[in-house]
Amino acid sequence: MGIDSSKCFTGYGHYSIKGRRKEMEDKTLFIPEFCHEKQALFAVFDGHNGRTCSKFITSKLPEVLSKNCYFFDAPSVALVQSFMEVDKMFLEDCSKKGDKSGSTGVAVLIRDKQMFVANTGDSRCIICEESNVYALTNDHKPYNSFEKDRILHSGGHVVSGRVEGVLAVARAFGDIEFKNKESFGPGAITCEPEIKIWNISDKTEFIVLACDGLWDVFSNGCVANFVRKRLLKGQTPQKVCESLVKYAYQKGSRDNISAVIVSFLDGNLCKNNPQLIDIPIKDEYCHQQEKTCSDSFDDASSSDCSHSHEKEIRKQNKKRLDKYFRDDGILIESN
Repeated sequence: MGIDSSKCFTGYGHYSIKGRRKEMEDKTLFIPEFCHEKQALFAVFDGHNGRTCSKFITSKLPEVLSKNCYFFDAPSVALVQSFMEVDKMFLEDCSKKGDKSGSTGVAVLIRDKQMFVANTGDSRCIICEESNVYALTNDHKPYNSFEKDRILHSGGHVVSGRVEGVLAVARAFGDIEFKNKESFGPGAITCEPEIKIWNISDKTEFIVLACDGLWDVFSNGCVANFVRKRLLKGQTPQKVCESLVKYAYQKGSRDNISAVIVSFLDGNLCKNNPQLIDIPIKDEYCHQQEKTCSDSFDDASSSDCSHSHEKEIRKQNKKRLDKYFRDDGILIESN
Protein backbone atom coordinates (compact mmCIF):
# COMPACT_ATOMS: atom_id res chain seq x y z
CA MET A 1 0.00 0.00 0.00
CA GLY A 2 1.07 3.58 -0.54
CA ILE A 3 2.92 5.72 1.99
CA ASP A 4 1.75 9.22 2.85
CA SER A 5 3.51 11.23 5.54
CA SER A 6 0.39 13.35 6.09
CA LYS A 7 -1.39 10.32 7.54
CA CYS A 8 -1.12 9.01 11.09
CA PHE A 9 0.67 5.88 9.82
CA THR A 10 3.18 5.14 7.05
CA GLY A 11 1.60 2.18 5.27
CA TYR A 12 -0.80 -0.74 5.54
CA GLY A 13 -1.50 -4.11 3.97
CA HIS A 14 -4.35 -6.62 4.06
CA TYR A 15 -4.73 -10.19 2.87
CA SER A 16 -7.29 -12.98 3.21
CA ILE A 17 -7.54 -16.58 2.05
CA LYS A 18 -10.27 -19.18 2.28
CA GLY A 19 -7.69 -21.72 3.40
CA ARG A 20 -8.92 -25.25 4.03
CA ARG A 21 -12.51 -24.22 4.73
CA LYS A 22 -15.26 -24.77 2.17
CA GLU A 23 -16.44 -21.16 2.33
CA MET A 24 -14.85 -17.76 2.93
CA GLU A 25 -16.55 -16.19 5.97
CA ASP A 26 -13.97 -13.51 6.90
CA LYS A 27 -14.19 -9.85 5.96
CA THR A 28 -11.56 -7.13 6.34
CA LEU A 29 -12.16 -3.40 6.55
CA PHE A 30 -9.59 -0.74 5.70
CA ILE A 31 -10.37 2.97 5.39
CA PRO A 32 -7.05 4.88 5.45
CA GLU A 33 -8.84 8.25 5.50
CA PHE A 34 -11.91 7.82 7.68
CA CYS A 35 -13.73 11.17 7.81
CA HIS A 36 -10.34 12.90 8.10
CA GLU A 37 -6.86 12.54 6.57
CA LYS A 38 -5.33 11.83 10.00
CA GLN A 39 -7.96 9.31 11.01
CA ALA A 40 -8.22 5.70 9.85
CA LEU A 41 -10.34 2.64 10.52
CA PHE A 42 -9.14 -0.95 10.18
CA ALA A 43 -10.96 -4.13 11.16
CA VAL A 44 -11.13 -7.90 10.76
CA PHE A 45 -14.41 -9.80 11.13
CA ASP A 46 -14.33 -13.58 11.46
CA GLY A 47 -17.70 -15.02 10.50
CA HIS A 48 -19.10 -18.39 11.51
CA ASN A 49 -22.14 -20.40 10.45
CA GLY A 50 -22.14 -18.43 7.22
CA ARG A 51 -20.77 -15.17 5.82
CA THR A 52 -23.90 -13.03 6.17
CA CYS A 53 -23.02 -11.52 9.53
CA SER A 54 -19.42 -10.52 8.81
CA LYS A 55 -20.50 -9.00 5.48
CA PHE A 56 -23.32 -7.03 7.13
CA ILE A 57 -21.15 -5.67 9.95
CA THR A 58 -18.41 -4.61 7.54
CA SER A 59 -20.87 -2.71 5.36
CA LYS A 60 -22.72 -0.94 8.20
CA LEU A 61 -20.16 -0.20 10.93
CA PRO A 62 -18.31 2.73 9.28
CA GLU A 63 -21.46 4.74 8.70
CA VAL A 64 -22.97 3.99 12.10
CA LEU A 65 -19.71 4.87 13.85
CA SER A 66 -19.18 8.11 11.97
CA LYS A 67 -22.71 9.27 12.82
CA ASN A 68 -22.54 8.40 16.51
CA CYS A 69 -22.94 11.49 18.69
CA TYR A 70 -19.85 10.57 20.74
CA PHE A 71 -17.61 9.93 17.75
CA PHE A 72 -15.54 13.12 17.99
CA ASP A 73 -15.49 13.66 21.76
CA ALA A 74 -15.48 10.10 23.13
CA PRO A 75 -14.41 7.53 20.51
CA SER A 76 -14.39 4.67 23.02
CA VAL A 77 -18.05 5.24 23.84
CA ALA A 78 -18.84 5.60 20.15
CA LEU A 79 -17.20 2.27 19.35
CA VAL A 80 -19.13 0.43 22.07
CA GLN A 81 -22.45 1.96 21.05
CA SER A 82 -21.79 1.39 17.35
CA PHE A 83 -20.92 -2.29 17.86
CA MET A 84 -24.16 -2.74 19.81
CA GLU A 85 -26.27 -0.77 17.33
CA VAL A 86 -25.00 -2.63 14.27
CA ASP A 87 -25.56 -5.93 16.05
CA LYS A 88 -29.16 -4.99 16.83
CA MET A 89 -29.69 -4.01 13.20
CA PHE A 90 -28.38 -7.39 12.08
CA LEU A 91 -30.45 -9.34 14.62
CA GLU A 92 -33.62 -7.57 13.51
CA ASP A 93 -32.79 -8.56 9.95
CA CYS A 94 -32.05 -12.13 11.05
CA SER A 95 -35.44 -12.48 12.74
CA LYS A 96 -37.09 -11.85 9.37
CA LYS A 97 -34.80 -13.99 7.25
CA GLY A 98 -34.03 -16.83 9.66
CA ASP A 99 -30.27 -16.29 9.42
CA LYS A 100 -28.23 -17.75 12.30
CA SER A 101 -24.75 -16.62 11.36
CA GLY A 102 -22.40 -14.73 13.66
CA SER A 103 -19.01 -13.06 13.68
CA THR A 104 -16.24 -12.04 16.00
CA GLY A 105 -14.50 -8.76 15.28
CA VAL A 106 -11.61 -6.48 16.11
CA ALA A 107 -11.54 -2.85 15.00
CA VAL A 108 -8.91 -0.14 15.38
CA LEU A 109 -9.71 3.55 15.06
CA ILE A 110 -6.52 5.59 14.62
CA ARG A 111 -6.86 9.29 15.33
CA ASP A 112 -3.74 11.46 15.28
CA LYS A 113 -1.52 9.96 17.99
CA GLN A 114 -4.03 7.61 19.59
CA MET A 115 -5.44 4.18 18.84
CA PHE A 116 -8.85 2.99 20.04
CA VAL A 117 -9.10 -0.80 19.86
CA ALA A 118 -12.44 -2.59 20.15
CA ASN A 119 -12.78 -6.36 20.11
CA THR A 120 -15.51 -8.88 20.60
CA GLY A 121 -14.66 -12.58 20.47
CA ASP A 122 -11.29 -14.13 19.70
CA SER A 123 -10.00 -12.07 16.79
CA ARG A 124 -6.89 -10.31 18.03
CA CYS A 125 -4.73 -7.20 17.74
CA ILE A 126 -1.09 -6.87 18.80
CA ILE A 127 1.29 -3.92 18.76
CA CYS A 128 5.08 -3.86 18.53
CA GLU A 129 7.11 -1.10 20.16
CA GLU A 130 10.92 -1.19 20.28
CA SER A 131 11.11 -4.98 20.06
CA ASN A 132 8.36 -5.49 22.65
CA VAL A 133 5.00 -6.98 21.70
CA TYR A 134 1.81 -6.20 23.61
CA ALA A 135 -1.64 -7.70 23.26
CA LEU A 136 -4.25 -4.99 22.70
CA THR A 137 -7.13 -7.47 22.97
CA ASN A 138 -8.24 -10.37 25.15
CA ASP A 139 -9.78 -13.54 23.72
CA HIS A 140 -13.37 -13.82 24.93
CA LYS A 141 -13.71 -17.52 25.63
CA PRO A 142 -16.67 -19.07 27.53
CA TYR A 143 -14.37 -20.79 30.02
CA ASN A 144 -12.75 -17.51 31.15
CA SER A 145 -14.02 -16.77 34.67
CA PHE A 146 -15.47 -13.33 33.89
CA GLU A 147 -17.19 -14.51 30.71
CA LYS A 148 -18.47 -17.68 32.35
CA ASP A 149 -19.99 -15.74 35.26
CA ARG A 150 -21.75 -13.39 32.84
CA ILE A 151 -23.10 -16.29 30.78
CA LEU A 152 -24.41 -18.11 33.84
CA HIS A 153 -25.94 -14.90 35.24
CA SER A 154 -27.83 -14.43 31.96
CA GLY A 155 -29.34 -17.92 32.29
CA GLY A 156 -26.99 -19.62 29.86
CA HIS A 157 -24.66 -22.56 30.36
CA VAL A 158 -21.06 -23.40 29.57
CA VAL A 159 -20.66 -27.02 28.50
CA SER A 160 -17.28 -28.42 27.45
CA GLY A 161 -15.90 -24.90 27.22
CA ARG A 162 -18.64 -23.73 24.83
CA VAL A 163 -21.81 -21.68 25.25
CA GLU A 164 -24.60 -24.28 25.52
CA GLY A 165 -22.00 -26.76 24.29
CA VAL A 166 -22.07 -25.14 20.85
CA LEU A 167 -20.48 -21.70 20.53
CA ALA A 168 -16.73 -21.41 21.13
CA VAL A 169 -16.74 -17.65 21.88
CA ALA A 170 -18.46 -15.69 24.64
CA ARG A 171 -18.90 -12.49 22.63
CA ALA A 172 -19.91 -12.09 19.00
CA PHE A 173 -22.08 -10.23 16.55
CA GLY A 174 -25.18 -12.05 15.38
CA ASP A 175 -25.78 -15.59 16.69
CA ILE A 176 -29.44 -14.82 17.29
CA GLU A 177 -29.96 -18.20 18.96
CA PHE A 178 -27.84 -16.97 21.88
CA LYS A 179 -29.24 -13.41 22.07
CA ASN A 180 -32.48 -11.92 23.41
CA LYS A 181 -34.90 -12.49 20.53
CA GLU A 182 -37.38 -9.91 21.84
CA SER A 183 -35.11 -6.93 22.48
CA PHE A 184 -32.42 -8.02 19.99
CA GLY A 185 -29.90 -7.35 22.73
CA PRO A 186 -27.44 -9.46 24.77
CA GLY A 187 -28.45 -12.92 25.92
CA ALA A 188 -26.11 -15.76 26.81
CA ILE A 189 -23.58 -13.92 24.66
CA THR A 190 -23.07 -10.23 23.90
CA CYS A 191 -21.31 -8.25 21.21
CA GLU A 192 -20.26 -5.51 23.66
CA PRO A 193 -16.60 -4.88 22.83
CA GLU A 194 -13.68 -4.54 25.19
CA ILE A 195 -11.87 -1.24 24.61
CA LYS A 196 -8.16 -0.48 24.79
CA ILE A 197 -6.62 2.96 24.24
CA TRP A 198 -2.99 3.21 23.17
CA ASN A 199 -0.88 6.32 22.63
CA ILE A 200 1.19 6.29 19.44
CA SER A 201 4.79 7.43 19.92
CA ASP A 202 8.13 7.36 18.12
CA LYS A 203 8.57 3.87 19.60
CA THR A 204 5.45 2.50 17.88
CA GLU A 205 6.40 0.22 14.98
CA PHE A 206 3.30 -1.63 13.75
CA ILE A 207 0.06 -3.35 14.66
CA VAL A 208 -1.37 -6.63 13.39
CA LEU A 209 -5.09 -7.44 13.35
CA ALA A 210 -6.07 -10.99 12.48
CA CYS A 211 -8.69 -13.69 12.93
CA ASP A 212 -8.04 -16.85 14.92
CA GLY A 213 -7.01 -18.67 11.75
CA LEU A 214 -3.66 -16.93 12.21
CA TRP A 215 -3.40 -17.14 16.00
CA ASP A 216 -4.22 -20.86 15.99
CA VAL A 217 -0.76 -21.57 14.59
CA PHE A 218 1.30 -18.56 15.77
CA SER A 219 1.87 -16.87 19.12
CA ASN A 220 1.87 -13.09 19.47
CA GLY A 221 5.66 -13.01 19.62
CA CYS A 222 6.04 -15.23 16.59
CA VAL A 223 3.86 -12.96 14.46
CA ALA A 224 5.67 -9.86 15.72
CA ASN A 225 9.06 -11.35 14.87
CA PHE A 226 7.92 -12.41 11.41
CA VAL A 227 6.47 -8.98 10.58
CA ARG A 228 9.17 -6.85 12.19
CA LYS A 229 12.06 -8.57 10.45
CA ARG A 230 10.53 -8.05 7.02
CA LEU A 231 9.33 -4.49 7.55
CA LEU A 232 12.79 -3.48 8.76
CA LYS A 233 14.27 -5.00 5.62
CA GLY A 234 12.16 -2.61 3.57
CA GLN A 235 9.34 -4.93 2.49
CA THR A 236 5.95 -3.24 2.13
CA PRO A 237 3.22 -4.01 4.68
CA GLN A 238 1.20 -5.52 1.83
CA LYS A 239 3.94 -7.97 0.89
CA VAL A 240 4.57 -8.87 4.53
CA CYS A 241 0.87 -9.44 5.13
CA GLU A 242 0.61 -11.78 2.16
CA SER A 243 3.66 -13.74 3.32
CA LEU A 244 2.31 -13.99 6.87
CA VAL A 245 -1.09 -15.32 5.83
CA LYS A 246 0.37 -17.82 3.35
CA TYR A 247 2.85 -18.99 5.97
CA ALA A 248 0.01 -19.61 8.44
CA TYR A 249 -1.60 -21.81 5.80
CA GLN A 250 1.70 -23.63 5.30
CA LYS A 251 1.94 -24.15 9.06
CA GLY A 252 -1.36 -26.04 9.00
CA SER A 253 -4.13 -23.55 9.85
CA ARG A 254 -7.50 -25.20 9.21
CA ASP A 255 -9.52 -21.97 9.15
CA ASN A 256 -10.03 -18.93 6.94
CA ILE A 257 -7.04 -16.65 7.47
CA SER A 258 -7.28 -12.84 7.36
CA ALA A 259 -4.85 -10.19 8.56
CA VAL A 260 -4.24 -6.46 8.41
CA ILE A 261 -0.85 -4.85 9.12
CA VAL A 262 -0.55 -1.13 9.82
CA SER A 263 3.00 0.22 9.93
CA PHE A 264 4.24 3.36 11.69
CA LEU A 265 7.87 2.78 10.72
CA ASP A 266 9.90 5.31 8.78
CA GLY A 267 10.94 3.66 5.51
CA ASN A 268 14.29 5.46 5.47
CA LEU A 269 14.99 4.37 9.05
CA CYS A 270 14.43 0.74 8.08
CA LYS A 271 16.86 0.86 5.18
CA ASN A 272 19.56 2.78 7.05
CA ASN A 273 19.50 0.71 10.25
CA PRO A 274 19.78 -2.97 9.28
CA GLN A 275 21.11 -3.83 12.75
CA LEU A 276 17.62 -3.26 14.17
CA ILE A 277 16.44 -6.38 12.37
CA ASP A 278 18.23 -8.74 14.73
CA ILE A 279 16.69 -7.42 17.96
CA PRO A 280 14.53 -10.30 19.26
CA ILE A 281 10.94 -9.67 20.27
CA LYS A 282 10.29 -9.77 24.02
CA ASP A 283 6.83 -11.30 24.26
CA GLU A 284 6.01 -10.11 27.78
CA TYR A 285 2.23 -10.34 27.54
CA CYS A 286 1.76 -13.60 25.69
CA HIS A 287 1.28 -16.43 28.19
CA GLN A 288 0.85 -19.27 25.75
CA GLN A 289 3.78 -21.51 24.94
CA GLU A 290 5.98 -20.00 22.24
CA LYS A 291 5.73 -21.85 18.97
CA THR A 292 8.68 -22.16 16.65
CA CYS A 293 8.54 -19.55 13.94
CA SER A 294 11.19 -20.22 11.35
CA ASP A 295 11.89 -18.09 8.31
CA SER A 296 11.48 -21.01 5.92
CA PHE A 297 8.73 -19.21 4.01
CA ASP A 298 9.64 -16.14 1.99
CA ASP A 299 10.32 -15.13 -1.57
CA ALA A 300 12.85 -17.27 -3.43
CA SER A 301 14.99 -14.19 -3.97
CA SER A 302 15.14 -13.31 -0.26
CA SER A 303 18.52 -12.23 1.08
CA ASP A 304 17.97 -14.68 3.96
CA CYS A 305 18.98 -17.50 1.62
CA SER A 306 22.72 -17.75 1.89
CA HIS A 307 23.05 -21.18 0.26
CA SER A 308 21.81 -22.43 -3.09
CA HIS A 309 20.16 -25.43 -1.41
CA GLU A 310 18.09 -23.14 0.83
CA LYS A 311 17.16 -21.00 -2.14
CA GLU A 312 15.90 -24.03 -4.02
CA ILE A 313 13.81 -25.19 -1.04
CA ARG A 314 12.22 -21.76 -0.71
CA LYS A 315 11.58 -21.58 -4.43
CA GLN A 316 9.80 -24.93 -4.33
CA ASN A 317 7.74 -23.90 -1.27
CA LYS A 318 6.66 -20.65 -2.89
CA LYS A 319 5.79 -22.37 -6.17
CA ARG A 320 3.80 -25.01 -4.32
CA LEU A 321 1.81 -22.41 -2.35
CA ASP A 322 1.28 -19.85 -5.09
CA LYS A 323 -0.66 -22.26 -7.29
CA TYR A 324 -3.41 -22.29 -4.66
CA PHE A 325 -4.06 -18.55 -4.67
CA ARG A 326 -5.64 -16.12 -7.07
CA ASP A 327 -4.77 -12.43 -6.92
CA ASP A 328 -7.74 -11.78 -4.63
CA GLY A 329 -6.31 -14.17 -2.06
CA ILE A 330 -9.00 -16.82 -2.31
CA LEU A 331 -7.82 -20.40 -2.12
CA ILE A 332 -8.94 -22.21 -5.24
CA GLU A 333 -7.45 -25.62 -4.62
CA SER A 334 -6.23 -27.58 -1.62
CA ASN A 335 -4.57 -30.87 -0.86
